Amino acid sequence: MGWPKLRILLHLKDRLSLFTSSPARAAVLRATLLSSSPPSEQTLHHLLLLSLHSPVSASSCVSSLLSRLYSSPDAHVSLKCLLALHYLLSRGTFILHGQILSSLAARNCLNLSSFRDCSDPSAWQLSSLVRWYASFLELVLLASKRLSFFYASASRLESWDGQVSEKWISGLGNSELLSETEGLADVLECACKMPSMSGHDLVCEITSKVIEDYGATRCEILKRVHEISDRIDGVLMGDGAIDVDVDGFGRVLERIRDCEANAYVVFGNKRNNDGLWEAVAHTNRKVAEVVERRARKSIVIYAESVRLDASGWCYGQQNQLIGGGGGGGHNSDGLVGRDLIQIPVMAA
Repeated sequence: MGWPKLRILLHLKDRLSLFTSSPARAAVLRATLLSSSPPSEQTLHHLLLLSLHSPVSASSCVSSLLSRLYSSPDAHVSLKCLLALHYLLSRGTFILHGQILSSLAARNCLNLSSFRDCSDPSAWQLSSLVRWYASFLELVLLASKRLSFFYASASRLESWDGQVSEKWISGLGNSELLSETEGLADVLECACKMPSMSGHDLVCEITSKVIEDYGATRCEILKRVHEISDRIDGVLMGDGAIDVDVDGFGRVLERIRDCEANAYVVFGNKRNNDGLWEAVAHTNRKVAEVVERRARKSIVIYAESVRLDASGWCYGQQNQLIGGGGGGGHNSDGLVGRDLIQIPVMAA
């Protein structure tokens, strides 16, 4: 039996199951029927309303959706399941988000790294999108878990007060701020690796949802970059009470900066004009200045810990030979323990 015939049988099986399934499973089947067209807004909204009815119905809908996702060999069905899950996440309440997180935790999250649809060349190509999309949603969920809320929720984006958000971020400890920024950087890196596919309505619908999350991710990163910049300013001004992991912040800023080229390739100018790249470059320069100052300070401290004897040789505090200041190229007795270190000190 060839794959086309099998697809026809699977489609008929789904249609027949609509009459015998529970309300939750029937809603999932309607939203993920085997076809190349995206699910309609009506079917997705019906699934959402059913999920919001009660905690029991939410659990049933999420369980049915994930069972459909993990059991289907078809790339189109898998993409529709992920799109439906994405819709529930973006439009659902925090109770539904918690239900989805707990269900995914019991199923090793969204691990579809081995998914392959070998039915035809186009399905094989879509398989790479299934793997990427699952990975992307997983990273969005993990980042949201670090932030303690689903940051790409449509209702949150419409109602969240920017000033409240900034006050919340300013109250974070350095380790928390770094952890949140790293989680968001993971999402940004994954988004900028989205497979390039066009001419497919289902793919266009997925791309539209990803662009929304990409913009929300950039917004959250930008807020944290501003906070990192403020804390680096405190270090530059010599505030000894501020303990900042400059190296850690520097590394995550470099990761974000490295996404810029791919971001323009994948998304063009969409959501790329919010000032994030400029803010990252500006903060990176501050980090480099702190690193340079610390390096100079280390050299000064080291130079002050040594002295010159009457012959011009430089000795440490315990009279171990360290380097030469005015005694020629090398010591007639040979090097003691290490190479000569040239230190710009002058004899009194």
